[in-house]
Amino acid sequence: MYITINGTDYERIKALSFAPEVDPAGMTLPISGFEADIFTSDAAEAGQYAELRDDLGRLWADYYITRAVRVDADILRIRAESPLTLIARDVLPATYYNAAPIADVLVDVFRNTGSGLGVYIYQLDQAFSGAVITGFAPRQSARERLLWACFAIGAQVVSCFGELIGIVPADAGNALIPMRDTFWRPAASEGDCVTAIRAFAYSFAPGVPTSTDKWVQDDGGTTYVVTTRAFELRNPDAPPAAPENVISLEGMYFLNDGNVAAAMSRLAAWRFNPRELTLECIDNADYRPGMRVTVCDGLDGMMTGVVRQATFRFGVQARARLKLAGASAVASAALTIRYLYGDIEVGRSVFRFPVGYDYAVANPYIDTEMNGHRYVLRPLEAVCAGRMAQGDVSADVACAVALDLCGGVLHVISVDGAEASNDKGVIA
Repeated sequence: MYITINGTDYERIKALSFAPEVDPAGMTLPISGFEADIFTSDAAEAGQYAELRDDLGRLWADYYITRAVRVDADILRIRAESPLTLIARDVLPATYYNAAPIADVLVDVFRNTGSGLGVYIYQLDQAFSGAVITGFAPRQSARERLLWACFAIGAQVVSCFGELIGIVPADAGNALIPMRDTFWRPAASEGDCVTAIRAFAYSFAPGVPTSTDKWVQDDGGTTYVVTTRAFELRNPDAPPAAPENVISLEGMYFLNDGNVAAAMSRLAAWRFNPRELTLECIDNADYRPGMRVTVCDGLDGMMTGVVRQATFRFGVQARARLKLAGASAVASAALTIRYLYGDIEVGRSVFRFPVGYDYAVANPYIDTEMNGHRYVLRPLEAVCAGRMAQGDVSADVACAVALDLCGGVLHVISVDGAEASNDKGVIA
């Protein structure tokens, strides 16, 4: 890993910590960041950008430096945060939106970051190109308004592994984490049982309120009379003896008759399922916050969930402690591949995949000894592929002799290519 500041790459770093996160339920808007000690006598200051990249040049974070402290003559300690930090203290005026395109609302949210001038720091997924916002926004931070807008349309905010803040569909992406890349059996935990979600739909009409009316006023002086309707969604899976635990969405004025039911259903998908899964795996930027992943549970089954947080540790390969929200079991089956030399089984591999998964497993060369010969057998098919059916599946792969070592003499039977060389270089 290395850090780039002002076009200079710093490869000598230590104490690097990076734990990006999202809230799949959409109730909070975390600001991710990274910290590191850089071996340098160069100066850096708050306001500059720091890029975190791996040895292949892949961007992990393009963050805004919030703190740079020299802790030694040759060590600079920095803290860099997602550009969301730029809008956390930016207060927006009270505004009423009437079927305003989401893109217009985002112009308000990011107006002080340069985005209004065409230097965008965010990207809106095409899935929301037709989304609109209807409702009243009080004086609030730009960060809170972004949270309200995303909750109303069903979006989540991802601010890692890209140059721009991504406003994308919740539950975006899907990946299978191979059993060989996990370090031990994932651990499941249960949060508090939510028994119900209570939400309110709001409508606003300009006018003069009576003494019994509820009203709001925008920063232009226009007064709106507020009409409220209450809704409740009960958790059908809550135990009868569970203590009442209700999530209330009162005061979120971007909810209305047109979107309140969908918003409650999305929230219920996460908060009615309090199970969380924690695992450690090899993660070279493959599994990211906001992505749905499926993993082996270590008990001949599989579970799926959305990555809420990824806490990375760096070495020859990156390793991450993943926390999955909304974890649930998925139907899976075992795939057993037998490698055959004639009628003799010379190798066997067992995998587990979700039912309906299109698998493609690279077949290995087999190194084995038989009857005084040491053989390297090559599979006649490079890949074993198919769609995982209900119930365990077996597949046979035929192999042929590629190399035969007997009595100290190597017989080359079949190879993909060959070249010979001497001390002067390659001959053929």
